[in-house]
Amino acid sequence: MRCKNAETDVILMNLQYSPRTETMISAPPYLDNMRVVAQQHDIPLFDRFAIMRHWNEQGDFDLFSASHGLELTKRVHDCLGRALSTFVIDAAHLNPAQQN
Repeated sequence: MRCKNAETDVILMNLQYSPRTETMISAPPYLDNMRVVAQQHDIPLFDRFAIMRHWNEQGDFDLFSASHGLELTKRVHDCLGRALSTFVIDAAHLNPAQQN
């Protein structure tokens, strides 16, 4: 993999979860392939799909309804951004003193 050979930090992120698109696409083969590639190349995988599905199933966000519009989108992406930033810091193995 060219990025790894160039000593570039890489993180993979899979697709967003949406209960409305689950009936139109089969996500499991894609998710499985992403997981295998990440494992084969020792690359961290940010499992956005599982995080969003969990939020929907727990009732944190209603991702089925299209009526929530832009406000829901902003809240979801804010939470994803925070989760991703924590993931990046953890993947970099930084200690708290190095995070500032």
